[in-house]
Amino acid sequence: MRHDSLKPGDIFGRLKVCGYSHTSKRKDGRAGERVMDCECACGNKIKVKTSNLKSGNTKSCGCLHSERTVQSNKKRAA
Repeated sequence: MRHDSLKPGDIFGRLKVCGYSHTSKRKDGRAGERVMDCECACGNKIKVKTSNLKSGNTKSCGCLHSERTVQSNKKRAA
């Protein structure tokens, strides 16, 4: 295992890494990125590429976006 790989228990935003899932494949058939099984703070389980976790592109299963949308709509209605 590489020294920079993610470990179970690592947390990124609302996502907790549960373990390794698989390695994605590129269109040309070569190996792509590592994909991790993650559990969101809301309880949903999703698979996320390691680069998206490390860069902060993926912070939740989608529940964070939903909550922010509801808050934004409440501010506009007031």
